[in-house]
Amino acid sequence: MKFLVNLYEYLCKTYSIRRFGEFFTQRPTVFFFWHSNFFVLPYAFKNSPVYILISPSRDGEIISRFVGYFGLGVIRSSHRKNKYYGLKEIVRAVEEGKNICITPDGPLGPRKRFKRGTVSLIKMLNVRTVFVGVAYSHFWELDTWDGFKIPMPFASVGIYAFEGYPNGEREAEEMLNGADKLAGSLL
Repeated sequence: MKFLVNLYEYLCKTYSIRRFGEFFTQRPTVFFFWHSNFFVLPYAFKNSPVYILISPSRDGEIISRFVGYFGLGVIRSSHRKNKYYGLKEIVRAVEEGKNICITPDGPLGPRKRFKRGTVSLIKMLNVRTVFVGVAYSHFWELDTWDGFKIPMPFASVGIYAFEGYPNGEREAEEMLNGADKLAGSLL
């Protein structure tokens, strides 16, 4: 694992990463980003006060250990298995003033679609909601369900924070896609 972390850090050091918008405030925040845009985020937000919602699968275990190298917290939960445990952990984290990161289309899709009930969750939590748009000047797109993107060496990376309060999942999808487009326009 350490070799992969070192290789990842070496690659990320070649990127020109620019962040736009306000990411962290005194209020607990739920951050949303598409599953396909995850690659650069652990490096870009190293040692930030966030907890990432990650599946309890074997793949999730690897990702949990990986993000741990970058000082990020983890909440292990699945909407299929013991979803109420994950919900309790999210509520507890928010009550403790922590920030949560969620990929609303993960871990298996459908691609760029919010899971039903996600917007109800953020309304129930009554927290600040930020849609994190990510764009790369040059990238490889993998042939996976999410079209996972890996920026090429020396790529420009734009990460954009858009605060919004959607009424439903469709509006939330539009906000997150809009944040991606804004990130791309700022490269």
